[in-house]
Amino acid sequence: MKKIAVISLIPLSILVNGCGSSSDDDYGPRDLQINFILPDTLQLLDQTTDLDGNVIAPLWTDNGYKHFIHVVGYTVCAEDDHEKQCFEDVILEDSSVVFEDVEGKVTVSAFHPFDSETSVFAYTVGGEGTAGAALEEANMRLANQLWSFVTIDNSNEIADTPTVRELGTEDEQGLQKVFSGGKDYYFAYFQQDVTLKVPLYSGVDAEQTIMNPEVEHHYRFYVSEANSSEFELNHAD
Repeated sequence: MKKIAVISLIPLSILVNGCGSSSDDDYGPRDLQINFILPDTLQLLDQTTDLDGNVIAPLWTDNGYKHFIHVVGYTVCAEDDHEKQCFEDVILEDSSVVFEDVEGKVTVSAFHPFDSETSVFAYTVGGEGTAGAALEEANMRLANQLWSFVTIDNSNEIADTPTVRELGTEDEQGLQKVFSGGKDYYFAYFQQDVTLKVPLYSGVDAEQTIMNPEVEHHYRFYVSEANSSEFELNHAD
């Protein structure tokens, strides 16, 4: 009977249904099929493209904010004691890949070229795990391992597109504006220490710095009146 396991995220681990103990040398070369387990709320039928032409798909959230995920361009690799095999430009809709002639325990990883970006408008998913020597098929859960989510609620006081800048650099990137679920806001995903800047009609930029961002945390901001003539950027949580 073919054994199927779920490859967990870091730290590397594998859940194997079976009994007894055998050496990896007891198993010869085999094909290994890796099936992708995607986030539950991913809407692959509602794919669109971002401003740069990248294919993305939405995920719905409970609080009315919409998330977006990159659908194409992933690399999935399998490495045993002898070689490393990789599939490039993998599409999440493909749902699985098959590595041929692997031997023994196999380390499997999935990642995206945008994983090294400071900020993006759709986040990437990834996974990593080890498949035991007896496995011919394994399910790898793909999830957000890198990105935090920032939103700035739109306001009549905002004069221009807010920006995000990685600390220690001069490069600013404008946030993306979206209207969803009755909410009107700007957003981006980021993974470094950043400063948000919001140009206001008062002529003063409101700023907030986020240090040591938590993965998957939603940093929600809004503009409020600081006094009779000034406004500031506040954290909603």
